[in-house]
Amino acid sequence: MRATVAVAGVAALLLLVTLAACGDSAGDTSAKLVPGASVLDHLERVTLTAWPASNLPADVRAVLDGRADFTGFTITADDWLGGGPVPETFRHFLRDRDAFRWRGVLPSAQDGLTSCYTLTHRGREVAPFERTSKDGRRLADSQWWEEETGTAFFWPAGTTDLLVFAPEAPGEVAVTPCPEQRGELARLEWGVGTGAGAGTRPGADWLRRRVTLGEVSRPALLGAAPSELRFEAGPLAADTLRFAVGVLDHAVLVTDGRLDPGSGLGDGVTFAIEVQAAGGERTRVWQRHVTTAEAWVQDAADLSGWLGTDVALYLVSEPGPAGDGDFDYGLWSGLQLDGPVDAAPARPHVVLIDIDTLRADRLGLYGCERDTSPHLDAWAAEQAVLYADATSASSWTLPATASIVTGLAVQQHAVLEFPSKLSRATPSVAVFLRAAGYETAAISNSGFLSPAFGFDRGFDVFDYSREVYDVNEDLGWEELVTTLGRRRSARPLFLFVQTYVVHAPYTYDELFADPEAPYDGPFAGQEVSYDNVIHPYLKGELELDEADRAYALRLYDAGIARLDVLLRDLLAGLDEVFVDEPYMVVITSDHGEEFFEHGKMNHGYSLYDEVLRVPLIVRYPDGEPARHALPASTLDIVPTILDVAGLPVPERLSGRSLRAALPAARPRVSRQLDGLQALHFDGWKLIVQDPDQPASASMETPPRIPFGDPVYEAHPGGPTPDGDAADEHFLGFADGPPVQLFALGDDPREQNNLADADPDRAERMRALLAEFIRLHPEVEPTPGDGDVSMDDDLLEELRQLGYIGDR
Repeated sequence: MRATVAVAGVAALLLLVTLAACGDSAGDTSAKLVPGASVLDHLERVTLTAWPASNLPADVRAVLDGRADFTGFTITADDWLGGGPVPETFRHFLRDRDAFRWRGVLPSAQDGLTSCYTLTHRGREVAPFERTSKDGRRLADSQWWEEETGTAFFWPAGTTDLLVFAPEAPGEVAVTPCPEQRGELARLEWGVGTGAGAGTRPGADWLRRRVTLGEVSRPALLGAAPSELRFEAGPLAADTLRFAVGVLDHAVLVTDGRLDPGSGLGDGVTFAIEVQAAGGERTRVWQRHVTTAEAWVQDAADLSGWLGTDVALYLVSEPGPAGDGDFDYGLWSGLQLDGPVDAAPARPHVVLIDIDTLRADRLGLYGCERDTSPHLDAWAAEQAVLYADATSASSWTLPATASIVTGLAVQQHAVLEFPSKLSRATPSVAVFLRAAGYETAAISNSGFLSPAFGFDRGFDVFDYSREVYDVNEDLGWEELVTTLGRRRSARPLFLFVQTYVVHAPYTYDELFADPEAPYDGPFAGQEVSYDNVIHPYLKGELELDEADRAYALRLYDAGIARLDVLLRDLLAGLDEVFVDEPYMVVITSDHGEEFFEHGKMNHGYSLYDEVLRVPLIVRYPDGEPARHALPASTLDIVPTILDVAGLPVPERLSGRSLRAALPAARPRVSRQLDGLQALHFDGWKLIVQDPDQPASASMETPPRIPFGDPVYEAHPGGPTPDGDAADEHFLGFADGPPVQLFALGDDPREQNNLADADPDRAERMRALLAEFIRLHPEVEPTPGDGDVSMDDDLLEELRQLGYIGDR
């Protein structure tokens, strides 16, 4: 059974913190809002004074209306056609079981906007199954997999065929649409989504949604044209309204009676802001026409003429030049009232910096012999606390970062398979701080740190740049500091910064070249990438001598040195921005990098310390430096931040605040695919390879997508077309004995396995590991929020980062 943890306590905590953040202004539209307050946090003050009946053309509406009574289809046991062999492309999917092909004819085709159905077979609901093509795309078909009978069901988009591959003829099958079977249109059209009659208007809470335009994800209010939202601002303590507006390109076409996604059919929205004092006329203070090509447009409206006056603000969305409003879906975001601030925020600012793939021992302050990080070393020595023995929860980005931002162990958040995403039942530190009144902003280098995997939840602005590989690129950190310097808000700030600048491919750089022994091997002057070195080496197609290996490590170290300069400027900027205001900075990494210590390079294949030892450097608000050798974990980051912010720490978090007295010995657990687990405890290290023990109850079968190209369409655990075991192509597959035990004090490089020599200790360590997992079970995910949608750009980023493609 799935292990469950009640989420009512967390929901109650968020509600209490939210109410505390709102103070007396909650529900009181006459109270003065502090500088930094956002319209999106005070929807009780928002009413709709105008709302369109629909923004759909007549032909699209006619198709939707024709579906009003659609209840689904049933195919009886006698209705199945044919049989015959299973196509060769599906045989490995079915684990080479004896199976036949059956076809049922449905009275209507699935279209491109309707993809949510349930399927029952012989009266029992069948679990949906997600296949992904070789290049990482989610296939558009609806598909289901009945594990106990080895039966696969496919409904290809645009067809009336329900295909079944089964050992025997299927029985009765019912295909039923999900409660809201009109797809994404229901999120934009009030009548479609609710069945509301003409002339009704949605409540303000229905207008709120999270939207990604370009490379920025934001919470926003839908302002479909023509519409008008009235916001009771009360006595203005602000002289500026800062905001962002955008237009959704969510058009559809009618093709042979079917709805298909379209684009470019709307002609944009004209946005306007008007101000009205009590009893006065409305004054338009800002206006701009925006099209879908512009993504988010940031701007500000001058309210200085009404400072101290009780006013209402009107957010007006008008149709484009055609005047018909067809597909004119406008969005209002930010909507922050900025003004003079008299005092520092009541809680400290918090900055969390996550440097992907940075192993601790390549930094000077952790003992590296090369001068890779002089600026970070100096800053930490003056202002920060260094935790010398810190471990990560996993050895690759997705699960490790999920643990960093949630404070949950991998088996709790269960974000371990690819693709998977953070559930709403596992709130991140951004969610907690946002509920406590913080402004929240993030800037990342995309890849796994993108909205597709749920990392944008809780952020007012989540900006993810897709240009991550040019060493001369502008990461946006300088502009970030400039923007922070312009803040006029009484609210504290939580800022999350993430970068792949150290991650492979390692860009060519003369830095750290050895003049006495210059490298003249086959890769001289080249980058070390997945295509030319890493994957060929891992597959045994390329041999690397000592000089080649040293060259790769030099390029990695050079990347750290370039990062060090970026950190110097960012940290200096934070000192200037937050002068006279309390703030904390946490610098860490999700995992390290292997450089041949155990026969591999890269990461994600093992749980040795070269991938688990990460830097953990904390500048507390008092700025007092120190160095601690007691055991720490990236799971401690969220509890520490909440503690410093003066907020309660949820009991289910696996870590503890680093400001508390740390014990000399504490179990620290790390997790990988295929049941690979590690435990650090009291100077000892246990690594266990147990494929029969999944990371969580929801992973009773291996992950959906292997990371090796031969098996992208293979069923998890099934054979590949060339007969190899699919498990060997998963990222988490690790060579080596199933149990490894190391005395880290005598053997820090983990070369001497003592499992056979000290079986009693190994068994005690296994018992500790099992107890940790028992005490920290999986959090029950929120149904329906686990789908991952990856566009072509994101797939290319993941390919360049080595996570998909030919390994």
